[in-house]
Amino acid sequence: MSHNDKYIKKLNDQQYRLTKSRMEILNCLNDDFHSHSIQDIVNHIKSRNKTINTASVYNTIDLLIKEGLVDIYANYESKNQLYEIVDKNNLHIHINCIEQKKNIKEKMPESVKKELIEILNKHNLDFHNIKIEILAKPKDD
Repeated sequence: MSHNDKYIKKLNDQQYRLTKSRMEILNCLNDDFHSHSIQDIVNHIKSRNKTINTASVYNTIDLLIKEGLVDIYANYESKNQLYEIVDKNNLHIHINCIEQKKNIKEKMPESVKKELIEILNKHNLDFHNIKIEILAKPKDD
């Protein structure tokens, strides 16, 4: 089952209508390792010669966040919020260097994921998503 199939099934199970706009937004977000602003999503859809209302993008993003399918990240470079598909199999860490206005996204090491899961297991919990954002600054030489 593909990522999109899982998200579509969850929305169907919750009896949400899968409109063309919602499908376009899901397809845009589901590009594995990228974060998108609202404007990125609108531009992506328009680049495919499709029309979309910006309000529909906001409403769909709100729905996807509510259903736990999308997460929000801060972009300190552009001051925009970024949105990403939640994917338990592709966890990563966001590193934001405010002084350099730089955003770095690194795949989460398996050892870190394993330790976090051990902590959750100790409390009889399972994770839905692991979100790590680090604010950093350049090292002093």
